[in-house]
Amino acid sequence: SSSKASTRPVAPVSLVEALEEEGIASNPVLADWYRARKSQYAPTGYQIKDAPWSDISSDAAIMNSLEEYNDAAIFVIKRIRGENTDVSFNEPTCDGEGGNYLGLNQNEKSVLNALSSMKGTTFGKIIVLLNTPNQVELAFLKEYDIDACLWIGSVGQTGFRGVSQIISGSTSPSGKLSDTFYYHHSDNPVMANWGSFTYANYEDFLAELPSFGGKSYSSMQYASYVAY
Repeated sequence: SSSKASTRPVAPVSLVEALEEEGIASNPVLADWYRARKSQYAPTGYQIKDAPWSDISSDAAIMNSLEEYNDAAIFVIKRIRGENTDVSFNEPTCDGEGGNYLGLNQNEKSVLNALSSMKGTTFGKIIVLLNTPNQVELAFLKEYDIDACLWIGSVGQTGFRGVSQIISGSTSPSGKLSDTFYYHHSDNPVMANWGSFTYANYEDFLAELPSFGGKSYSSMQYASYVAY
């Protein structure tokens, strides 16, 4: 569902704020850099965007600050599609690989590749947060030697507080996933149902079913209903 992402008029708790509340120091130089460029890298439509490593690494202040915050690198993968906005596997306007909105784009790959190359020297561990209501493809977890991955959905007003508590270890996520997260969605049988499928002969039924106003779905009402 995408409705759980709705927030009150007051600003929601950010990941940086939630980490600080939990006693975890984050990199203020990097945080300020992202804030100043939010409109430039924020996703729009099927454009995933995000900052490429070439832009991040070109800032000397950021690169000089990394070793001071070297316990772990936290990388957030964000997708904004929910129940009222379909995702696409081969959308021409999408910058995901091959038009795949639930795969990584080149900008995200460039950052993960850089973090992976610095693991063990600049950073101790790499943590990935999946800030998305949909299942993204997870083959990259092995490719980039990710130490921990947490699906956090759409966090809403204060959800990052719970995320930060999990990262610090002060709490543990309860339960287990009821679904399988695929490395590649092409291995998922439901892929056969992705896309827009219309009934070729829908016009034949318009006179018979006046309420059949769409090409794909019908809307009917029972005149009377008897339950047994």
